[in-house]
Amino acid sequence: MSTKIHKVLMLHGHGQSADIFIPKTRYVRSVLRTLSNEMDFEYHYLSGVFSAYPDDSDSKDRRVWGYGEPENEKINGLERSIEHILGALDQDGPFIGIVGFSSGAAMTAIVASILEKRKTNSTSD
Repeated sequence: MSTKIHKVLMLHGHGQSADIFIPKTRYVRSVLRTLSNEMDFEYHYLSGVFSAYPDDSDSKDRRVWGYGEPENEKINGLERSIEHILGALDQDGPFIGIVGFSSGAAMTAIVASILEKRKTNSTSD
């Protein structure tokens, strides 16, 4: 009997990347495996769009979802990161959920809100 694979999108925090985030979520994956022994999970790790430290070649694999401007409460690049995440959802999905850490959690909330709005708009048509 073939077991259905449940995909989960994983979004790292500020200054991390997919490669850095994978070992940091080892325990979370272990707990999910233990709690849901009848479900198989596949984790898709997505890296942020922008380099966290563009002038530092030693940190080129550290990524961010956008750059903040505290003086005007703006996050530059947010739209591009949202498109990047939505593209991954469309291309690699369907997903049963998204797990985000720190700024990845903020992106998760934003994307969930967008998806809920899309769902609401499509059912009201």
